[in-house]
Amino acid sequence: MKKLIYLVICSLLLVSCKADAVINNSNGNPTENISSQVNVDSSTEDQSESTNNQDSNDEESTSNDDITIEEDEMVLQQTTENFIFYSFNKDKECIELVSALLEENLQRLAEKYDAELSEHIIVNIYPDFDSLEEARGKPNMPKWVVGFAKDGKLSLLSPYYEDIEIGISDFKKVAVHELVHIVTRIIDDELKVPGWFGEGFSVYESGQFDDYQRKSIYTELSNEKLSSIDGLYEGTVDASEYYRNSASIVEYIVSKYGEDIIPKIIKSTTDPETTIGITREEFEREWRSFIQETYDN
Repeated sequence: MKKLIYLVICSLLLVSCKADAVINNSNGNPTENISSQVNVDSSTEDQSESTNNQDSNDEESTSNDDITIEEDEMVLQQTTENFIFYSFNKDKECIELVSALLEENLQRLAEKYDAELSEHIIVNIYPDFDSLEEARGKPNMPKWVVGFAKDGKLSLLSPYYEDIEIGISDFKKVAVHELVHIVTRIIDDELKVPGWFGEGFSVYESGQFDDYQRKSIYTELSNEKLSSIDGLYEGTVDASEYYRNSASIVEYIVSKYGEDIIPKIIKSTTDPETTIGITREEFEREWRSFIQETYDN
């Protein structure tokens, strides 16, 4: 009996020891889990760092993508006192050719003709003829067109376009020519002035009217081949005559009546001769006399 009781007690002690071993092992598992959790946290930090690196790579990728996109579209390149310049990246050097030139001439024209500047003028420089034509919105644009003014914006063909028909010097004159059109609009937004006068004013103020053209006009007058002013109103003269004769008339007006008459003509609802106070016939006769007396050299 005593031996049986002893065996029972030993069995109970053995079960108790195994239970303690299970409990101790159970208490150890959380430590491993914590370690695993640390590893998870570390893995999360690594993942976070990896994510940050990926974000950084994405930003670099986005930046690179932006650069790629900018090569294919017009982007803001520079803002000056009175102008905002847009171009493709490959043409941004063009802005250096005209920014100071446009600022100088805008100030000159504004003071000369009492034009009030109120906002920046947008200048778009297009990389090729097709994009310039598309921006103009008129098909079959003549190949000699390298710029235009529309809706208060100045649009130019890049002087680095491989098929452009003019050099840098003439490109700058075209830029000023189109600027004069914008100044004309600033003087009077309704632009009541006849088309030929607007073009003549731009040619005259941009420096495109030169002694060679004066000599040509004088020769045509001497040979009785000079087109009449009526031809300018009716648009029946060719492009070269249209521009140079119009500039000559503006030069005659300024010479005889002074610069102050120009904004009055631009703002007038009538023709230049009516604003001056003479008939069309007198206007024609005075212009031809001016050519005879001034261009004979």
